[in-house]
Amino acid sequence: MAISFQRCSQVCREIIIFVALKLICSWAAMEVTMQSKIRDYLFIAIAFLLGSVNILYNVQFYILWILVTVVFVRMDYAGFVSQVKQNWKYLVLPLVGVAYLAIHYLVSLGVGTNRYAASWNRLEILLLYFFFIPVYVLSAKSFITSSLLKRSLLALCWGTMLFNFAKLFYLTGWTLFTDTGAALEMLYATRFGCHLYFWGGHVYLEPQAIYLSVTAILSFFLVIRFMGHADRKVVVQGVILFILSLWFLSLTVTKGAILAFLGGFLILAFVFFCRMSWKQKLFTSGVVVALILSVWVSIPDTYVQRIKETQNEIENLKKGELVGGSIAPRVALIKESFDRIEQWGICGLGVYKNAAAKEWFGQSHFANISSLGSNVHNCFLEFWMIGGIAGLFFILYYFFVPVVRMIKTKKCSVLVLSVICALFIGCNTSVLIIFVDSVPFVIFLLAVSFFYPEQFAELEK
Repeated sequence: MAISFQRCSQVCREIIIFVALKLICSWAAMEVTMQSKIRDYLFIAIAFLLGSVNILYNVQFYILWILVTVVFVRMDYAGFVSQVKQNWKYLVLPLVGVAYLAIHYLVSLGVGTNRYAASWNRLEILLLYFFFIPVYVLSAKSFITSSLLKRSLLALCWGTMLFNFAKLFYLTGWTLFTDTGAALEMLYATRFGCHLYFWGGHVYLEPQAIYLSVTAILSFFLVIRFMGHADRKVVVQGVILFILSLWFLSLTVTKGAILAFLGGFLILAFVFFCRMSWKQKLFTSGVVVALILSVWVSIPDTYVQRIKETQNEIENLKKGELVGGSIAPRVALIKESFDRIEQWGICGLGVYKNAAAKEWFGQSHFANISSLGSNVHNCFLEFWMIGGIAGLFFILYYFFVPVVRMIKTKKCSVLVLSVICALFIGCNTSVLIIFVDSVPFVIFLLAVSFFYPEQFAELEK
């Protein structure tokens, strides 16, 4: 009887220990699952806010971004350190840029030949964006999957749509419904409100337009990639996003952003078109022709006027006259800058660039270009003037290194090529990597293109 009781108590202890271990394991698994979900939701939320809140409230969004980065690093500190060791060159490059500007400044003080006022605002761009955003992207490297990447791209697109709807109703109010024709005419005539201060934030038109260009490319990719797939919700969302982003983009009447969209779109469309069956090619060709004809028939008067203005500017340029408000000022800025290339072509102007350019444009015989400020409406020329040959290499590096990495790893993505092409075109017509509205957006897309080639390639399978 004693032996039987002892045996029963031993079995009970074993059962209790077994149940306790199961509960502990279940709790641990639940904890890990909960942490994974939190990380996923945070990454998606940052993408959504990048497309929406960042444009109006970049300082507040940046603080939130830093806090999320700290959370990611603490969740997987060892993995983050490992990724930093593997990709330290990408992270160190902006620090090298800061060191270059500091040394350039000290040398100029020693030589004593520079009479311009120093402006250190480019250091903020280098440290807060070129350095921090890649750190954030790298902190998420360990848990990013192609599925999470797809969801974050969708969130980025919906964030952009939310912002544009907010601006739309701010401009039109209820007249969008009560007098739709007049509201639309006003939107096209004012180019979607152009540069606008509302809800406590200042919005520039060029950054807003490039957001829409990239959103249109991303949504078109999702439609083509998942058409016929079990996940029909993605296709429906993609179609809605693509139509809305093109409509909003048309309201901006921004030639650079439209060219950026067309550049990326044609790459994407050509590659996918080559992969289609002949029936799909025939159907797609019919849809494209129908769209082109419908746009041609219903093109707004604003576009007709802009086309005529562009033609007149080109004709005046051939005569040596810089008259107009689109192409002509950019040509004048570039010409005035290159007329003094001996001052900045090799070593750059460093922290004196803003003051020097403002003085040059103010002394120009071309009318009104001094009102455009001190930037040259071209990111690559801007960084060339700041850092010389080293500055030009610096900015080109971020655009070409994702492509080089794809080739080396054999993880090619036509979506990455399309987005980089669109951003490259946009940066040639505006200073997107100077505006606080757009620089986080551009650097984020370039960083994910570099750090996540496997996920992009998996997304396209």
